[in-house]
Amino acid sequence: MEPKSKKPAMEATWYSFLATPVFTAISNEIMLLYSFWDILYVSFVSWVYSVIERYQDDNKMLESISQESCQQSVVFVSISVYAWDIDRTKITDIGTSTWSPSDFKFDPYSCHWRIKENMGLENRYMPNEPDTFTFGSTVCANETNITSILEEAFTPLFPRFQRVVIVGHGIYSTLELLRNYWKPPACVTILDTQKIWQLQCRQSENITLEGALTTIMETKYDNYLLHNAGNDSYFALCLLRAEGGFGHHSVRKDPEKHTQPPENSKF
Repeated sequence: MEPKSKKPAMEATWYSFLATPVFTAISNEIMLLYSFWDILYVSFVSWVYSVIERYQDDNKMLESISQESCQQSVVFVSISVYAWDIDRTKITDIGTSTWSPSDFKFDPYSCHWRIKENMGLENRYMPNEPDTFTFGSTVCANETNITSILEEAFTPLFPRFQRVVIVGHGIYSTLELLRNYWKPPACVTILDTQKIWQLQCRQSENITLEGALTTIMETKYDNYLLHNAGNDSYFALCLLRAEGGFGHHSVRKDPEKHTQPPENSKF
């Protein structure tokens, strides 16, 4: 006599388990978990596409500005900010450089400020050379003057130029350092030379300002000059000029210093 099959009994046990509240609770948890990961995946993909689109807009915007600069007045203002690497809320120095493509030659007007309250702070991990500003004279300012420093750099430009563009290498990190003191006017355009470099060179990794300058054009400068906010703002304009095809130029190693805007300057 053949033994009875256990299959019907096992199926009955399984079907009875499917009808229990325990299985219902487990299945609900699985569905919730699946929904959570599905939402997370969709959100992540949307974020990636939004970031890509924003960076593509930076590159397209630069191309558009380069073409429009022949028909309308455009001015670029490069901003660089250094903060103490132990406490990023303490700004140590600020640099700005201003240049318009309508100028006959590439000679930005550059400024550098050191913040008095934080002059004694020395970085432990990141290089910073606040005494090496090469394109003008360094001015000492109080921390309470940071807002007025930046406002005075931009206010005279709006009546004179149809488009004002803020430039920086990693500019959004720079603006984050300034958020407690100053926010860019809503009417300005913001361009990040680092993201433009990534798109033009088809690279996904971030690159330093020095590295970008080296890969895009031949420049002659001492490496330590790039560890100063004032010098960085100048070299960021050099990079932008190359990225935008505004014309080839060489960087002066020992530029003539000036504390006032160059003759016939619009700034």
